[in-house]
Amino acid sequence: VIIPLAVVELKNPDRLVIDIPRAIYAATKEAISIKENSLLRLRGSQWKPDCVRIVVELEKLIPYAVSARPQLPEVAIEFPSSVYKVTTVEKPDYVEVAVAATNPVDFKARKLHNPDRIVVDIPNALYALPILTDVHKGAVQRIRGSQFSRDPLATRLVIDLAKDVPFAATLSQTRQQVIIKVGIPPGKMEPLPGKPVAGFRGKDIVVDPGQGGKDP
Repeated sequence: VIIPLAVVELKNPDRLVIDIPRAIYAATKEAISIKENSLLRLRGSQWKPDCVRIVVELEKLIPYAVSARPQLPEVAIEFPSSVYKVTTVEKPDYVEVAVAATNPVDFKARKLHNPDRIVVDIPNALYALPILTDVHKGAVQRIRGSQFSRDPLATRLVIDLAKDVPFAATLSQTRQQVIIKVGIPPGKMEPLPGKPVAGFRGKDIVVDPGQGGKDP
């Protein structure tokens, strides 16, 4: 069974260091350039006679998970999206709620009643916000959120409404923001400039060491 000996976060520059015991490093000695989202480079070496060291260089530290896949055998370093900010802006005819993520995401939004609320599900995303935020702008009373599911990974936000109003939702051009306009009919949503980029559900790095509904 392959188990990472240690996973350490280091700064200046930001990077992850993963040590894999009982392994021989036989991959390239050159750094592998990634340059996607916050990932910059990946490099590895035979740190000790019986231990491989993998270094993931980052623009900034972002949520990650390291897991062993002994059946293959592999060690996977996963960088899922993280929902890290929600902003609200009161407009003359509606309230705009913008949900920001570290990577491009997908979403599903629907309205429920008794009580009136809008439920937004974002798959493959970690939740990194307070559970409850009071808003009291227009028809938006508060916003609740949680890590709705960990297997499969999913974030859920609930926008509690003061009354039953229409809404429209879309993704920003980069697909890193879910934009919900509360109080505007779906057909009134203005298209965002430019074309959306392809969806991205987080980044996985796989190292092969070889044999040597409900609400939150």
